[in-house]
Amino acid sequence: MYEAEEAKRIGLIDSVVEEATLMEESFQAATTLAEKHPAAFRSIKRLLREPIVEGFKSTELASIKEFVQIWYSEATWKNLLKVQIR
Repeated sequence: MYEAEEAKRIGLIDSVVEEATLMEESFQAATTLAEKHPAAFRSIKRLLREPIVEGFKSTELASIKEFVQIWYSEATWKNLLKVQIR
C-alpha cells in the first residue's frame, strides 16, 4: 500500500483531500467528468485501456497454449486413467 502523498507523487491518484471534504470533492470530480463530451470521453478511455487489453490478449493466448499442452500431455492422460470414481 502507498501513503496518499506517495500515491500522488507516482501518479496513481490526482489529488489528496481531507476526509471531511472527500464526498464533496468526489462529487465535483464526477460532475466534471460527466460534463465532458461523451465521444471524447469514450475515446480517451479506449486509448488508455487499449494497451492493457492487448497485454491481456497475449497473456491469455499464452495461458491457453500452456493449458492445452499440459492437458494433452502423456503424463496428464496417464494420471487421468488412474482416477477411479466410486
